[in-house]
Amino acid sequence: KIWLMWRALGDLGVERRVDHCVDMINYMAERVDQMTDSHGRRCFVKVLPQSYANLCFYLIPPSMRDELAPNPTIQDLTPDQVASISKVSPVVKDRMQRTGKGLIGFQPVNGYNNCWRMVVAGAKEYIMGEGEVDTLLADMLAAAEDL
Repeated sequence: KIWLMWRALGDLGVERRVDHCVDMINYMAERVDQMTDSHGRRCFVKVLPQSYANLCFYLIPPSMRDELAPNPTIQDLTPDQVASISKVSPVVKDRMQRTGKGLIGFQPVNGYNNCWRMVVAGAKEYIMGEGEVDTLLADMLAAAEDL
């Protein structure tokens, strides 16, 4: 597959495509770090720093946002809080999948269960941009608004 892509896009085309994928994950990581709800509470917490075109994070449900520090890191969370947050991903994924809003994988990462793992691989520049990242994160939050 890589060889076919390289043959179709050439060296510069592959370079642009890879750079775009990394740019999209960097943008998503910034949004995950910055997004707050209408009360100024953080909506997401990263499990790990982004790595190349991968980002692992949790969505913090509205019911838990008041009990967390204003700018929580994964290390700030108690084991009980992590256990509660890890139950959110399967529910949100099911809701998003049923409504056709998205299909993002989640998995255990470094002992943290059900982390969202966003991988941007081969995203075409004219199909995926910052607006699509913002829409995806907003759809995730909407799917979790009653949790």
